[in-house]
Amino acid sequence: MASNELLNQVLAASQAGERVSLAAELEAALSVGDLRWLNAAAAQAEAAELPLYLVGGVVRDLLLGRPVKDFDVVVEGDAIALGQRLVRELGGRLTSHRRFGTAVWHVENGDGADAELPAAIDLISARRERYAYPGALPEVGSGDIQQDLLRRDFSINTLALRLDGRHFGRLLDPLGGLADLAAGQLRVLHDRSFIDDPTRILRILRFAARLDFEIEARTATWLGAALPGLTEISGERVRNELNAILAEDSRTKTLAMAEELGVLAAIQPALRFDATMAASLERLPDAIDAVWALDAMARHDLAYLLWLRHLPTEDGLALAVQLRLPQRVSEALVAWTGLAERLPLLLAAAPSEVVQALESAPDLALVALALESDNDGLRKLLATYAGNWRHVRPSLNGHDLRRRGLEPGPRYGQILARLRAAWLDGQVTSPDEERALLDQLVAADD
Repeated sequence: MASNELLNQVLAASQAGERVSLAAELEAALSVGDLRWLNAAAAQAEAAELPLYLVGGVVRDLLLGRPVKDFDVVVEGDAIALGQRLVRELGGRLTSHRRFGTAVWHVENGDGADAELPAAIDLISARRERYAYPGALPEVGSGDIQQDLLRRDFSINTLALRLDGRHFGRLLDPLGGLADLAAGQLRVLHDRSFIDDPTRILRILRFAARLDFEIEARTATWLGAALPGLTEISGERVRNELNAILAEDSRTKTLAMAEELGVLAAIQPALRFDATMAASLERLPDAIDAVWALDAMARHDLAYLLWLRHLPTEDGLALAVQLRLPQRVSEALVAWTGLAERLPLLLAAAPSEVVQALESAPDLALVALALESDNDGLRKLLATYAGNWRHVRPSLNGHDLRRRGLEPGPRYGQILARLRAAWLDGQVTSPDEERALLDQLVAADD
């Protein structure tokens, strides 16, 4: 059961019919930069006579005593216009989505943006939603805060704090989110919730694992009945939810729940999660070593590789296609078995042999193999390859060979490869020694 003093006090006051304000708690939980933009937004909304709210996760986490971040700001009116006013006042730039009446205020990218402000803030026009058919993206229309809360996923995410004027900090709980939060349970708002949006199936498991909450009994029944709907949504939408799961510290707990409830098999019959896969995913680092020079999204791809590589290769590749994973994940899955067999043989090899064996291998697979290995020598070998050996090049090039009178052709590549190998293996250690070796190779051709 989720229980703390603040939550219990707020629940008791609410059940007694008292008006609850969390103004002091909100101000204490926010940074100076967060308070600055929040007060600016509240002032702009008050001036325009637009009710403004913080909704969902930020209110939930405030009551649970968890770090407050990822702000969703809902306005009963035009969120895009509000965002434009905030950009004029505090800087940054706005990305708007008029179909949904939403905007993202990118604070860090605009001229005059304050370093104390968060990187981005979601601004949402209060709206109502209708699903034309199961799994469809919603059709939206303007609405009030009550309608906006009704469209949300779980009751604990329907809590709201009003921000404008004298209402600052007032708590709204029209759908019983407080009681569910105190009880440590996750409940959907109606029996068609998972049918309307099957991605909520994955989302509820992520919250259950993160918060250590139980899924309410009727919600669990509706979840099971809605599992076939996971085949009706795009692989991209499923992947986005899996990305969010894999980014959590509780990823293995979430995926174990998904396995137990049949969620993974509903996505694809070959997809599973077991103790061996969990052990692999537990090795996922917080950040990939910079020596591999991979981009920011590589950690997601590495997580999929550590998971899917335990499936038969053809099943892993089919999942990669279904989820529209990056090509490098598929390439790493294909390369995995051969690399796993070949790497131990390279421990006694010369550096040039290591480079020749690994240079065409997918970096993602090599990172995963380094993480999976309990062999210190193998991990050191891969780190040395990535950070040093693969960057070694001869100081001479094709122009130098031509100046020596060699005609362009395949021999160029052979000579340059031999010079590179000599540098790698310590046979040459200076440009003079390299030129002497070139003299020998040219003389041998003569």
